[in-house]
Amino acid sequence: MTGDALGLYDLLSDWLRQQLTWLPGELRGYLVVPIVVAVLLVTPRFVVHRVLPWIGRYLLIPAVSVVTAVLVTAALLVDVGFARLFRLFRLPLTAAHYAIGDWAITGSRGVRGVTRYRVLQFGWWLARFNSTLLLLAGVALVIAWSRGYCTRHPAAGCADPIGAWWQQTRTALPDIRVPWA
Repeated sequence: MTGDALGLYDLLSDWLRQQLTWLPGELRGYLVVPIVVAVLLVTPRFVVHRVLPWIGRYLLIPAVSVVTAVLVTAALLVDVGFARLFRLFRLPLTAAHYAIGDWAITGSRGVRGVTRYRVLQFGWWLARFNSTLLLLAGVALVIAWSRGYCTRHPAAGCADPIGAWWQQTRTALPDIRVPWA
């Protein structure tokens, strides 16, 4: 496998074939592809509505808090170093010494507040993102997965999973007439 993200769905397909061994082989062949297609159709909605807001809330906001804390600590250590140096030579502290601390604390609070506000606002927007567009993205994923299967699994006589499934279903049920076929 090449390592692209669609290879994960190939792994899911293989895993399902192994897990559904209690079903007759022919029925297992009819079920695996529709299950993978259903997962592919649901994936964009799950990622946009659930995963991305979760990443923002529980990973991005704490990461920004940690980074700002480290930067504030560094700025305050520089401030302490300069203050000690000035005190060592018995020089009065200037307004710049006080400003470094004020800017560091105010800046970190501002960055954390803006980040929290924007990430939560973006998460709210993602949670209400248009489901029709996400379904279309799922359809595009299904097509990309099926069309790229032979590229990811080069073998003699390789056929895309949906086309092979459709042919298998048509031969099993020859009386099915669909308007687009």
